Amino acid sequence: MIEDAYTREYKGYLITISPHEDRCSRFAVAVTDPQGVEFKHAAQAGKDEERAFEYGRRIVDWELGFARQKEEEAERTKRK
Repeated sequence: MIEDAYTREYKGYLITISPHEDRCSRFAVAVTDPQGVEFKHAAQAGKDEERAFEYGRRIVDWELGFARQKEEEAERTKRK
């Protein structure tokens, strides 16, 4: 995988930012899962590149936490 100024890998996910002015934001972000499917795009990701990447990392962390919670709930349901 090639990382450049606008693409970074985080926990197996690919975060891509692009210049996009929308209100106070100057960057958009797209997040692609490890299978290569883009599952989130946000037009207002941040005022600068680092904030946009941070927004992308928060999306990934939320997605992983949600998946973990669903797995735990499924496991509890099996035990009943």
